[in-house]
Amino acid sequence: METNTIETALAKGKVYPETSILIGMVLGGPLAAVYMFISNRRTMNMPVNAPKIWVLSIAGLIALIGLSSFIPREGVGGGIAVGLLIGTRGYINATHAPALNKYLSEGGEKYPITRVIAIGIISLIATVALIAPFALL
Repeated sequence: METNTIETALAKGKVYPETSILIGMVLGGPLAAVYMFISNRRTMNMPVNAPKIWVLSIAGLIALIGLSSFIPREGVGGGIAVGLLIGTRGYINATHAPALNKYLSEGGEKYPITRVIAIGIISLIATVALIAPFALL
């Protein structure tokens, strides 16, 4: 049964490897990472509750933006960014890294890095559009 699912997924499309998700997150924030994560789960026929994931990620982004006003300006931001990346990598490893590695080892294709960069830039624009109304108040 599992072989049939993998074969169906292999015929279906490409995935974003873990490094691409992290690169997308560096460029475009959590929205880029969530988009690629959901796309991977759909491609590999894994269960996904996309509306719930999107709502939680946007709420998390708003919370991060709100909490950023309480962070001192003296060099703490880099540590927080590294912590977010490490946390994201741990979440990816815990949730779908084995299935992703199996998919890729059985001949699954990866999206090119140019697509990841484009998603990161689009996500950055969306994030700025989300922040701008609050910043201008």
